[in-house]
Amino acid sequence: MYYLKALLFTELIECAVSYILSRDKEWTGYIFLLNLLTNPLANLIYRGLYPLASKTEAYVLLSLIEIGVLFIEGVIIYCLRRSGNFGLRQFTVSKAFLYSLILNASSFAAGLLLPFIR
Repeated sequence: MYYLKALLFTELIECAVSYILSRDKEWTGYIFLLNLLTNPLANLIYRGLYPLASKTEAYVLLSLIEIGVLFIEGVIIYCLRRSGNFGLRQFTVSKAFLYSLILNASSFAAGLLLPFIR
């Protein structure tokens, strides 16, 4: 149940931020689909490796997984936006990674509050 709550929370935050930045419903839908791919995968990897890690290693593991998600999402965002699809401006590689960083940082920061939400 925790992982479903984490996915829904991530979708809520990242889609809201994406819509605020782009003002485009179709593009926000692609961000929603992208999170359906990366969020469960990240949680599955973390859940599988967490029991093998000490507390310090768990933080390093979480950081590495987040960097991996940032990279994967940045590449996909760049590929989707490089041709100027969606009637939106094209993204350079650095802009795609910045966009991914903004989305992931917002959901990560908001996710720190997740244990306090019932």
